[in-house]
Amino acid sequence: MFLPPQWSRHNPIDILDDADAARYAKALETASRDDNSDGLLVVLTPQDMTDPLTTAESLANIGRIEGKPVLASWMGGPAVARAAQALSDASISNFAFPDAFFRITGRC
Repeated sequence: MFLPPQWSRHNPIDILDDADAARYAKALETASRDDNSDGLLVVLTPQDMTDPLTTAESLANIGRIEGKPVLASWMGGPAVARAAQALSDASISNFAFPDAFFRITGRC
């Protein structure tokens, strides 16, 4: 298992605050194989151990999953602006806050 022993084991999957880009990518790849999910929302909050741009770039490489939309919420405003642009360039919708998606679409 690639996640630390204290990960949440529930939905949402909490990959913990020391997650690097590789852990984000592996979690997205693994969760996408779950037949019970219709789509995925990847949330990043700025942490000292997490590089928002590198993480966005790693997701851009696997963010097109057949039949399952991948959305992102890179929180942090100006501190994650370059990363948010990288997500947009990869056609991954990014929301400033996770609840913004639900407010816009009315879906959960």
